Amino acid sequence: MKVSSTVTRRICAVSLSLTLLAIVVVGCGGSTDDSRSATTKSAHAPAAKPGSRAEDPYALPVISRVQPPQLSAFALLRKPPEGLPPAMHRFLRRPIFGSNWNLARRIPVKAEGTYWLVPGNGHLCLISQGVMGGPGISATCMKTAPATAHGIAATSITPPNAPHPARLIVGVAPDGTREALVHTRGVVAAVPVRGAAFALRDSTPHPADFISLR
Repeated sequence: MKVSSTVTRRICAVSLSLTLLAIVVVGCGGSTDDSRSATTKSAHAPAAKPGSRAEDPYALPVISRVQPPQLSAFALLRKPPEGLPPAMHRFLRRPIFGSNWNLARRIPVKAEGTYWLVPGNGHLCLISQGVMGGPGISATCMKTAPATAHGIAATSITPPNAPHPARLIVGVAPDGTREALVHTRGVVAAVPVRGAAFALRDSTPHPADFISLR
Protein backbone atom coordinates (compact mmCIF):
# COMPACT_ATOMS: atom_id res chain seq x y z
CA MET A 1 0.00 0.00 0.00
CA LYS A 2 1.37 3.38 -0.96
CA VAL A 3 1.73 5.54 2.14
CA SER A 4 4.38 8.05 1.24
CA SER A 5 4.24 11.61 0.02
CA THR A 6 6.65 11.89 -2.88
CA VAL A 7 8.16 14.86 -4.66
CA THR A 8 10.24 14.22 -7.78
CA ARG A 9 12.42 17.05 -9.06
CA ARG A 10 14.34 15.39 -11.88
CA ILE A 11 14.12 12.03 -13.64
CA CYS A 12 16.99 9.75 -12.63
CA ALA A 13 18.04 12.38 -10.12
CA VAL A 14 15.97 12.90 -6.99
CA SER A 15 13.11 11.30 -5.13
CA LEU A 16 11.93 12.55 -1.74
CA SER A 17 9.65 10.37 0.30
CA LEU A 18 8.26 10.09 3.81
CA THR A 19 8.72 6.36 4.08
CA LEU A 20 10.65 3.56 5.76
CA LEU A 21 12.09 1.99 2.66
CA ALA A 22 12.63 3.85 -0.59
CA ILE A 23 13.06 1.88 -3.80
CA VAL A 24 14.96 3.66 -6.56
CA VAL A 25 15.34 2.09 -9.98
CA VAL A 26 18.90 2.84 -11.08
CA GLY A 27 19.15 3.83 -14.73
CA CYS A 28 19.03 7.07 -16.66
CA GLY A 29 15.71 6.19 -18.21
CA GLY A 30 13.91 7.24 -15.06
CA SER A 31 13.48 6.68 -11.36
CA THR A 32 10.64 5.36 -9.29
CA ASP A 33 9.83 5.32 -5.61
CA ASP A 34 7.86 2.55 -3.95
CA SER A 35 7.30 2.52 -0.21
CA ARG A 36 7.06 -0.50 2.04
CA SER A 37 7.31 -1.17 5.76
CA ALA A 38 10.84 -1.63 7.05
CA THR A 39 9.73 -3.77 9.97
CA THR A 40 6.80 -5.96 10.86
CA LYS A 41 5.98 -3.70 13.80
CA SER A 42 6.01 -0.39 11.96
CA ALA A 43 3.01 1.87 12.29
CA HIS A 44 2.26 4.25 9.45
CA ALA A 45 0.93 7.72 10.06
CA PRO A 46 -2.49 8.50 8.56
CA ALA A 47 -2.51 10.14 5.16
CA ALA A 48 -2.29 13.91 5.26
CA LYS A 49 -5.40 15.88 4.41
CA PRO A 50 -5.25 17.91 1.19
CA GLY A 51 -3.79 21.33 1.84
CA SER A 52 -2.26 20.39 5.19
CA ARG A 53 1.32 21.31 6.13
CA ALA A 54 2.14 17.60 6.43
CA GLU A 55 1.95 17.32 2.64
CA ASP A 56 4.69 19.90 2.12
CA PRO A 57 8.25 18.65 2.79
CA TYR A 58 9.45 22.26 2.81
CA ALA A 59 7.01 23.58 5.44
CA LEU A 60 8.95 22.74 8.63
CA PRO A 61 11.52 25.18 10.04
CA VAL A 62 15.15 24.11 9.67
CA ILE A 63 16.74 22.88 12.91
CA SER A 64 19.91 24.42 14.34
CA ARG A 65 20.95 21.33 16.35
CA VAL A 66 20.17 17.63 16.44
CA GLN A 67 17.05 16.94 18.45
CA PRO A 68 17.44 14.90 21.70
CA PRO A 69 15.51 11.75 20.65
CA GLN A 70 17.70 11.46 17.54
CA LEU A 71 20.88 11.97 19.55
CA SER A 72 19.98 9.30 22.07
CA ALA A 73 19.13 6.68 19.43
CA PHE A 74 21.96 7.08 16.92
CA ALA A 75 25.64 7.15 17.93
CA LEU A 76 26.42 8.44 14.44
CA LEU A 77 24.64 11.71 15.27
CA ARG A 78 26.75 12.12 18.40
CA LYS A 79 29.86 12.44 16.25
CA PRO A 80 31.01 15.80 14.79
CA PRO A 81 29.07 16.68 11.63
CA GLU A 82 30.80 16.82 8.24
CA GLY A 83 27.90 18.48 6.43
CA LEU A 84 26.78 17.68 2.91
CA PRO A 85 29.25 18.67 0.14
CA PRO A 86 28.53 22.11 -1.39
CA ALA A 87 27.54 20.54 -4.72
CA MET A 88 24.79 18.57 -2.99
CA HIS A 89 23.64 21.74 -1.22
CA ARG A 90 23.23 23.44 -4.57
CA PHE A 91 21.42 20.50 -6.13
CA LEU A 92 19.00 19.88 -3.27
CA ARG A 93 18.41 23.61 -2.77
CA ARG A 94 15.77 24.02 -0.07
CA PRO A 95 15.99 21.76 3.02
CA ILE A 96 13.30 19.08 3.34
CA PHE A 97 11.42 18.26 6.55
CA GLY A 98 13.46 20.86 8.43
CA SER A 99 16.75 19.08 7.67
CA ASN A 100 19.97 20.96 8.27
CA TRP A 101 22.44 20.01 5.53
CA ASN A 102 25.34 21.25 7.71
CA LEU A 103 24.54 18.64 10.38
CA ALA A 104 24.87 15.67 8.03
CA ARG A 105 27.05 12.72 9.05
CA ARG A 106 28.66 10.44 6.49
CA ILE A 107 27.37 6.88 6.91
CA PRO A 108 30.30 4.45 7.32
CA VAL A 109 29.26 1.77 4.86
CA LYS A 110 31.12 -0.08 2.11
CA ALA A 111 28.86 0.32 -0.91
CA GLU A 112 28.84 2.05 -4.27
CA GLY A 113 28.02 5.68 -3.77
CA THR A 114 28.08 7.92 -0.71
CA TYR A 115 25.46 8.00 2.02
CA TRP A 116 24.62 10.61 4.63
CA LEU A 117 22.37 10.67 7.69
CA VAL A 118 20.79 14.11 8.03
CA PRO A 119 18.75 15.18 11.08
CA GLY A 120 15.59 17.18 10.52
CA ASN A 121 12.71 18.70 12.41
CA GLY A 122 11.00 15.62 13.83
CA HIS A 123 12.41 13.65 10.89
CA LEU A 124 15.58 11.89 9.76
CA CYS A 125 16.77 11.69 6.17
CA LEU A 126 19.10 9.27 4.42
CA ILE A 127 20.63 10.98 1.40
CA SER A 128 22.68 9.14 -1.20
CA GLN A 129 24.66 10.04 -4.29
CA GLY A 130 26.19 7.95 -7.07
CA VAL A 131 24.46 4.75 -6.00
CA MET A 132 25.40 1.71 -8.14
CA GLY A 133 27.10 4.01 -10.62
CA GLY A 134 23.97 6.09 -11.21
CA PRO A 135 24.27 9.88 -11.52
CA GLY A 136 21.46 10.85 -9.19
CA ILE A 137 20.87 12.03 -5.64
CA SER A 138 18.13 10.35 -3.62
CA ALA A 139 16.64 11.32 -0.26
CA THR A 140 14.58 9.06 2.00
CA CYS A 141 12.98 10.75 5.02
CA MET A 142 10.84 9.48 7.87
CA LYS A 143 9.57 10.70 11.21
CA THR A 144 11.85 10.47 14.21
CA ALA A 145 9.79 8.01 16.29
CA PRO A 146 9.72 5.12 13.78
CA ALA A 147 13.28 5.90 12.65
CA THR A 148 14.67 5.67 16.19
CA ALA A 149 12.73 2.45 16.78
CA HIS A 150 13.31 0.66 13.48
CA GLY A 151 16.07 2.48 11.60
CA ILE A 152 15.92 3.94 8.12
CA ALA A 153 16.91 2.25 4.85
CA ALA A 154 16.94 2.85 1.11
CA THR A 155 17.00 0.32 -1.72
CA SER A 156 18.29 0.69 -5.26
CA ILE A 157 17.60 -1.88 -7.97
CA THR A 158 18.51 -2.16 -11.63
CA PRO A 159 15.72 -1.88 -14.23
CA PRO A 160 13.68 -5.06 -14.87
CA ASN A 161 15.30 -5.57 -18.30
CA ALA A 162 18.90 -5.19 -17.07
CA PRO A 163 21.22 -7.99 -18.26
CA HIS A 164 22.68 -8.36 -14.77
CA PRO A 165 20.04 -7.69 -12.09
CA ALA A 166 21.33 -6.14 -8.89
CA ARG A 167 19.94 -4.75 -5.67
CA LEU A 168 21.62 -2.56 -3.06
CA ILE A 169 20.10 -1.90 0.36
CA VAL A 170 21.79 0.55 2.73
CA GLY A 171 20.46 1.53 6.11
CA VAL A 172 21.22 2.98 9.52
CA ALA A 173 20.07 1.11 12.62
CA PRO A 174 19.48 2.47 16.13
CA ASP A 175 22.06 1.80 18.84
CA GLY A 176 22.26 -1.78 20.07
CA THR A 177 21.23 -3.40 16.78
CA ARG A 178 23.34 -6.41 15.74
CA GLU A 179 21.66 -7.53 12.54
CA ALA A 180 19.23 -6.44 9.86
CA LEU A 181 17.04 -9.20 8.42
CA VAL A 182 16.00 -8.52 4.83
CA HIS A 183 12.83 -10.44 3.94
CA THR A 184 12.17 -10.93 0.21
CA ARG A 185 9.58 -13.36 -1.13
CA GLY A 186 10.11 -15.91 1.59
CA VAL A 187 13.91 -15.62 1.64
CA VAL A 188 15.67 -13.94 4.58
CA ALA A 189 19.15 -12.43 4.31
CA ALA A 190 20.92 -11.62 7.58
CA VAL A 191 23.13 -8.53 7.31
CA PRO A 192 25.48 -7.52 10.14
CA VAL A 193 25.26 -3.96 11.46
CA ARG A 194 28.70 -2.36 11.69
CA GLY A 195 29.30 1.18 12.84
CA ALA A 196 25.51 1.71 13.02
CA ALA A 197 25.10 0.91 9.31
CA PHE A 198 24.34 -2.10 7.17
CA ALA A 199 24.53 -2.84 3.46
CA LEU A 200 23.35 -5.73 1.30
CA ARG A 201 24.22 -6.11 -2.37
CA ASP A 202 22.85 -9.10 -4.23
CA SER A 203 21.36 -10.15 -7.56
CA THR A 204 17.74 -10.16 -6.39
CA PRO A 205 15.71 -8.04 -8.83
CA HIS A 206 12.95 -7.38 -6.27
CA PRO A 207 12.61 -4.92 -3.39
CA ALA A 208 12.44 -6.34 0.11
CA ASP A 209 9.01 -7.14 1.53
CA PHE A 210 10.22 -5.74 4.84
CA ILE A 211 13.33 -5.38 7.00
CA SER A 212 13.44 -6.31 10.66
CA LEU A 213 16.21 -5.65 13.20
CA ARG A 214 17.61 -7.64 16.09
